[in-house]
Amino acid sequence: MGFKLLKCLQGDGPLDPVMKMPCTALWNWGDILVEISSSNIVQRDNIAFARKLNKNIAKLAKEKDKEAKSNEHLWSRKARRKMLLCILEEWVKVNTKKTTVKTLMTALSLPGFFDVKLRVEKLLLKKCPVA
Repeated sequence: MGFKLLKCLQGDGPLDPVMKMPCTALWNWGDILVEISSSNIVQRDNIAFARKLNKNIAKLAKEKDKEAKSNEHLWSRKARRKMLLCILEEWVKVNTKKTTVKTLMTALSLPGFFDVKLRVEKLLLKKCPVA
């Protein structure tokens, strides 16, 4: 499945029509948010993920990371998911024209994110009309 995504990024795969779409236009955007926010690896490396999405939201990611690790939240599952959802919401809000699927998949190309990337790709293939 990872090879399919590589082909898509090169422009000849089944996800090609979807890659230029804004993420919020996907019918299953909510499912994709759940997959990403549930990943322990993305939660752990949230600042690098945010920086890869957009350098301007890295500061927000640092604040939310610190808040989630505070004595009040104790790095709980709920706090970690909330942190990632906040980062993704801010990304969508600040970059309405640049919140493409390609940008998201590029951010999920960080080391260790491969399993999340494959799950998101699987969700995207459900949307992709060519698949």
